[in-house]
Amino acid sequence: MITGCDFFCGSGGSTTGLQMAGIEIRYAVNHIAICIETHAANYPKIDHDQTDIQKVDMARYPNTDMAWLSPECTNITNAKGQSDKIKYENNLWGERIFNPAEQRSRLTMFEVYRYAQSHSTPVIIVENVTDIFRWPLLNTFLAEMSSLEYQYQIVSLNAQFFNVAQNRDRAYIVFWKNGHPKPALDFKPPAECPQHGTVNSLQSWKNGHRGYDYGASYVYVCPHCGIRLEPMKLAARSIIDWSIPVPLVRDRRTPLVPATRQRIAQGLQRFRNEAHLLTYYSREHTHSSLNQPLPTIRTNNSHTLSVPPPLIDSCYGKSTRLMNANQEPLGTITTRQHHALVEAAEWGTAVDNCGYRFLNSDELKRGQSFPNRYILLGNQEERIRMIGNAVACHVAEWLGRQVIQTFQ
Repeated sequence: MITGCDFFCGSGGSTTGLQMAGIEIRYAVNHIAICIETHAANYPKIDHDQTDIQKVDMARYPNTDMAWLSPECTNITNAKGQSDKIKYENNLWGERIFNPAEQRSRLTMFEVYRYAQSHSTPVIIVENVTDIFRWPLLNTFLAEMSSLEYQYQIVSLNAQFFNVAQNRDRAYIVFWKNGHPKPALDFKPPAECPQHGTVNSLQSWKNGHRGYDYGASYVYVCPHCGIRLEPMKLAARSIIDWSIPVPLVRDRRTPLVPATRQRIAQGLQRFRNEAHLLTYYSREHTHSSLNQPLPTIRTNNSHTLSVPPPLIDSCYGKSTRLMNANQEPLGTITTRQHHALVEAAEWGTAVDNCGYRFLNSDELKRGQSFPNRYILLGNQEERIRMIGNAVACHVAEWLGRQVIQTFQ
């Protein structure tokens, strides 16, 4: 059995994925109490340490075959969307200096180096946002790791191609010791080519790319003819609990802001060519899109209507998006509640007569590919924060399987 450890473990997304792959996680470390409590509730046999990793002697932790570390990302980049007023402060003499708390947060990446100094771990995986490549100290960090006789490969992966109902770009730096086999890290998701059928597509980087996100910086292409392909993905509808009532907009205690109302109205017009079949039976109903087979035909009374598709309204401050839940995954799940389900009973429905509700923590949990049985402690806000900070389980699972192969 290949063994591993999980630093900055959060609520357990990386641990869950690695254990799905067949890696035995021996211990998990995090500084937040609710994260450790949640992790322990799901993995009582794993050793847990609630501590500030920057203040501990890394040598106190036992050796394992591999290690996973997810250093804090919000202060390495602009992921918080915060202003310079937070990043900087004035000292006693009125001079503008970098906020010490921000500086400490940005240096958590070097805890990877500090861990590697005291352990000869054959494989180390570091997970972070893709903006990590804009971090000024990245080359210094990589040089320090190389000085410890590690080779590395940087991998950009989007969770939506790992059977995860979420569009989530993340960067993974995989280190392996000199002399240890290199993991196979070229991800080739299945896709439909009009000329060659189902193929294992290849990642292709755009000329002059400045970022590391899917679509903007790289695409997937057919290995035979080179045309761009869209790999298979899981739609948002797969994680929605359709048994939960969706209150009408007009019945909301807090009215929707004009921009949201306008976005819904425009969405109902935009998706007119993507009709949705709603089949009613005596005590139940089913959903399907027009490009799917009809539901089971029964001998009792039923009828099918063509209605607007269910929509997902995603709002990240100034960035907004409305998409078809039958065809697209969720946008990136963050630490706040950003995703709402929109339903219209018929074409031409007024916005006030549309259903509108935010997705709950159980739905968002599934959007990170956590199992249904996974326990999340805390209140709704704490659970959503943990989910937003988590690693998509199926991505960690794939990486874990690639690591296991290097020990065989």
